[in-house]
Amino acid sequence: MNLYLRLIWIIVRSFFKPPIDFADKVSIALRILPNDLDLNRHLNNGRYLTLLDLGSIDLFLRSGVLKRAIRKGFRPMLGGLIVTYRKGLSLFERCNLTMQLEAWDERWNYFRFEFRNSDGHLSAAGYFKGALVSKKGLISNKVADEIFGYERSTCKLPPAVANWIESENAILQGTVT
Repeated sequence: MNLYLRLIWIIVRSFFKPPIDFADKVSIALRILPNDLDLNRHLNNGRYLTLLDLGSIDLFLRSGVLKRAIRKGFRPMLGGLIVTYRKGLSLFERCNLTMQLEAWDERWNYFRFEFRNSDGHLSAAGYFKGALVSKKGLISNKVADEIFGYERSTCKLPPAVANWIESENAILQGTVT
């Protein structure tokens, strides 16, 4: 099953799963297929990110955000990611991807994600940030919340996210400390 078939499967399944809130946890059961492997015969590090996209699509579909965003001429965009790998996933191994909105600021929504094997051992974990964009650029969370009728307060960024933002700013300025 290639990625397009997985994508179609996620889309079809979303119609039969209950709707969720944008801040709810999403969980997707996956199986590692031959086209997911690298030369070391475990899940390719880039494929983790591609599978993470499937989780994002499930979240955006089931929360209704994707439908409303498309109607407004917006589209979701990934703005960055930090990931750590801990235990390889092998051919035909089952794993579970979970992700959930954990924090936000004026511009970005920060999601925590984890891949765990069938025994519950952590294979990979991290954060990604996403936002909605229009032809004019990034849509602030304040504007998006007003458009979608979503109410949220300010939040405190987890230390890992705050450190990631600081590192990202240093990279963009060309000075890593």
